[in-house]
Amino acid sequence: MPLTHLTTHQKHHPVYDVATIKAWEKRWFDKGNSSYGLMSQAAYLMACQIEQLLIQRSYQTNTRILVCCGAGNNGGDGYLVAYYLAQMGYQVAVFAPDVPVSADCIRAYDCAVQTVKMADELEQADVYVDALFGSGLDRQLGSSHVDLVQELNTRQGLKISLDVPSGLVADTGYPLPVAIKADMTLCVLGLKMGLLTGCGKDYAGQVILIPIIAPDVDCVPMGYLDTVQPVLPSRPSHVHKGDLGHVLIIGGHHEMGGAVIMAGESAMAVGAGKVTIMCHKNHHTAILARSPNVMVKDINDLANQTRLLDKVDTIAFGMGLGRDVWGQAVFEQFMTWLMGQTGKKVVLDADGLYWLASSSKTLPDGVIATPHASEAGRLLGMTSNDIDKNRHQAILNLRAKYGGDWVLKGAGTLVLEHDKLFVCPFGNPMMATAGMGDVLSGVVAGLVGRVSLSDCVKLHALAGDELAKNGQVLACQMAGALSGFMV
Repeated sequence: MPLTHLTTHQKHHPVYDVATIKAWEKRWFDKGNSSYGLMSQAAYLMACQIEQLLIQRSYQTNTRILVCCGAGNNGGDGYLVAYYLAQMGYQVAVFAPDVPVSADCIRAYDCAVQTVKMADELEQADVYVDALFGSGLDRQLGSSHVDLVQELNTRQGLKISLDVPSGLVADTGYPLPVAIKADMTLCVLGLKMGLLTGCGKDYAGQVILIPIIAPDVDCVPMGYLDTVQPVLPSRPSHVHKGDLGHVLIIGGHHEMGGAVIMAGESAMAVGAGKVTIMCHKNHHTAILARSPNVMVKDINDLANQTRLLDKVDTIAFGMGLGRDVWGQAVFEQFMTWLMGQTGKKVVLDADGLYWLASSSKTLPDGVIATPHASEAGRLLGMTSNDIDKNRHQAILNLRAKYGGDWVLKGAGTLVLEHDKLFVCPFGNPMMATAGMGDVLSGVVAGLVGRVSLSDCVKLHALAGDELAKNGQVLACQMAGALSGFMV
């Protein structure tokens, strides 16, 4: 798991944007602290971390290390890392395609050049240290740097990036237009959002934080990497099924019954006391044959079921609803009821989000929406690619436009709950399979109100990680995996 180093320390790890980190550094320097001194300290700690990694992987001191240095302060970090690694006895060379321009980078170059070999070309090595561009990158790479990054990505050998992989936007995790695909990123000062979510996770590899100065009171995080294992509610001996909540799953077009079945089974698996599935009656027999502990209702009678809607504790709406005239009519009926509610726990997913995008409704408090990038793009009038370019901003925009709480699914799922943002560190690419979102809706409906929304998302991801150990992840298997956590 790329975030293993962080997940072994269970906490809410602060995540910062670049502007906050730059201001944080400036306040430090304004107190009379040396910027070059800070660079030297960071470089020494990164060199020590690299040495520790090489020892763990049984590399010897004759290991060939090539440090690729840019012209700015990230390049300065690289020169000093090269100097310290050479002092530790490793065979180190520096390749610098650009002449140092920042004052600290020039000073670091002057330190390194006296003891470290300067290579005229991109030599072969066992380990490549990427110090070309840092977190301040805000422009597309030029053609020569694009070629260099692409060449490094084709090389065999361990790749370690300093602070952020070169070419990657630190705040968003999006490449400009390419980025180093690192095995490890040594993230300096504070965690950056772009390393933790979306395609940035593929570029960053294992993320290790190098915390060189303490945050001050003005250092406000943009969110938190939530590595705390979910704390699930225990059941007292006198508990009754009515104490554990009644979940209503609404969806299931006459041609699509699987989604509501998986959502209902997942809600039951995480401990809901009662589950009712309201769907097209075509699916009732299949549901009862598979899950006789689930109750069924005909969705065509939704208009006459306001008493049930009022009575249940949570509702998950939209799975397999369909995008035809019938599905739209059901959506409008449900939303008419929902607009009169305050604080009712409702999960909107799938086709419920499709129809929400074509409406002008603002969601009341208590509603949780769970889109993936394509659904989020439709809701905001954008493409899924636009969403992936800045997932953090996208989830904020969804909240601003529609209200409610939000889960933006994908690698490094984002959770916006009561204006607090969390990043989920768990989950795996094998979970990208049909029905997995329906399972998440059932998990949230079955648990929200008893645990946090972030814990619901983490539980879903951890169940997927358990299944992945066996080499296959299918949504229909998730209920069994989820049950294993409910002890």
